[in-house]
Amino acid sequence: MMSKTLTKTMSVASTILFLFAIGLIAGCGGNHQTSPARQDSTPNDQNGTDLGDYYTSGNESPGFNDQEILAMTEDQIYNDPFDPNSPATSSTIYLKVVWGNLIYDPDATTVRDYSGTMVIDDGLLVIERTVLFEGSDSEIIVRNNPSLVAWKSHILPHYDGLVLRLDPGSAPDEKNYLHMNIGPYTAEFSVAELQALEEIDPTGYSDQHVAIASRLGEGASDGFLTGHWRDLPDHPGGVFKGKWENGSGTLMGYERCRYIPEGEGQGIVRGKYIDMEGNFKGFLSGDYERTSTEYQVGTFHLDWLDMNKEKIGKAEGIYFKKGSKGYGFAMGNWWAE
Repeated sequence: MMSKTLTKTMSVASTILFLFAIGLIAGCGGNHQTSPARQDSTPNDQNGTDLGDYYTSGNESPGFNDQEILAMTEDQIYNDPFDPNSPATSSTIYLKVVWGNLIYDPDATTVRDYSGTMVIDDGLLVIERTVLFEGSDSEIIVRNNPSLVAWKSHILPHYDGLVLRLDPGSAPDEKNYLHMNIGPYTAEFSVAELQALEEIDPTGYSDQHVAIASRLGEGASDGFLTGHWRDLPDHPGGVFKGKWENGSGTLMGYERCRYIPEGEGQGIVRGKYIDMEGNFKGFLSGDYERTSTEYQVGTFHLDWLDMNKEKIGKAEGIYFKKGSKGYGFAMGNWWAE
């Protein structure tokens, strides 16, 4: 139940073009002491593809010692007066929405107004974190209704966004809608849809988009992946750099992957993820698939592996490519199994 939809992935996304996207993603970081150097390594994929440092076990420097990753800051905690200060319930949904220039555009000259609202028909909306929201021209409007969130947002080179907790009321999930009004972009999603959703849509402003990731979950063993991907000039495919957060938007660490084409519009993704201090936590392994040649949009589907390459969860999402340039944005959900 929405407008201006480029593509939607519900529940299990087909494949991992996201990793293709991930190859280009820039992540977040902090200043920490360097962890011990990597020890064991498995530099080649099973098909013989050289993955270099992207599929090795062992610890890394914080943020992989990558300035693109270290430049990404953690989203800001918002002290919501309607926060129930209680654990998530079996029906709680965590939601991340970002809008504007999802790929930083230093040449942007026109300020875009993305002021808007989100309203749930029956339930409670809690703002967990604000994403960027820099300066006095972007701010949350004082809340006086637990079902309504309103904000001012003016975008020039980058984007704003929100991480929210949604506790639905007693209305049937299929008939209980979250209504989004984000500048010129309007859409509505049922609670049933929001239980497993990844979406990227045009906003109505040229070359600007809204990205949505949401999932039913308890918030600690699930969350979001966000980043950018970039083609490599001298190698097939490219790289993804990104961050992983829990459901309430707390930054947990970073991931770095290689995506490698295997056929038209599809391929494999292989990578690793670390915590904030650079401690090796495990591997990511899956595939991607382009779902639209017109808009260069696709999906990814990854297995979340531990240090021994045993599956402990999944990650799925959606990516898009900006114009004819070999880079783009990606966002999705991860969860433990």
